[in-house]
Amino acid sequence: KGTIRDVMLMTMQHIPGRGGGMCMHIEGGEWLLDCCQIRTYPGPLTSVLATSGNAVVTVQDCLISRCENVVIGTWGYGLFAWGSSRFVARDSDFTELKVGIDASFQCHVTLERCHLTHNRIGV
Repeated sequence: KGTIRDVMLMTMQHIPGRGGGMCMHIEGGEWLLDCCQIRTYPGPLTSVLATSGNAVVTVQDCLISRCENVVIGTWGYGLFAWGSSRFVARDSDFTELKVGIDASFQCHVTLERCHLTHNRIGV
């Protein structure tokens, strides 16, 4: 459980031939990300933010995107939600990714006043 505010989180963990990682993976608890930039270097199996299990995650006024000056390519997910996680985004931008939001299994996603732009696939 916690709050992350006014922070830039970025991962550059993609390793050619081995795949990538996630900037954040939240598996449980209630989390708030407020006024943050969350970015990833696009590569196989890379995500900016992943939620699973019983996580309840809210992002507000956040930018979720690839790293600056990096071509989108064929990879890079903004949000990858699965399991029974709950995700709420308010006043946030998901931009320049392969997939803005990928929701699967029994997860619940709510978007309020968000922009999904310049993604190959929005949701």
